[in-house]
Amino acid sequence: MMMPDFLHKSRLWSLLILILFICQPGGCVSSSWKQKIGKYTFEEAVKEYGPPDAAIKLKSGVTTYSWYMPTAFGSLDKIILTFSEAGLLVDGNRQFMGNVPPPMGPVFIDRRIY
Repeated sequence: MMMPDFLHKSRLWSLLILILFICQPGGCVSSSWKQKIGKYTFEEAVKEYGPPDAAIKLKSGVTTYSWYMPTAFGSLDKIILTFSEAGLLVDGNRQFMGNVPPPMGPVFIDRRIY
């Protein structure tokens, strides 16, 4: 039995939207923090994301830094990385903060330090 053309196109569009939703920044495994634990340094994070927007030093000696990063879709992500006293990554995650209307977003500023 042949499927009507409009149903076939509808399924293709649904699949494409699903793939785009899963692979938006923070959704794909491109920044797998588990693989970087103990290897990734604070200096590398500053080179990649620029100076952090906030920092909290905890009593245990670790410091948690956060960066707000605009995405290509006009939304905002928050990257939260925790580093040991030696400056090595202990924990990391990326949170979707939501859509940001202009003038706050989308704003693309290259904050990396060269």
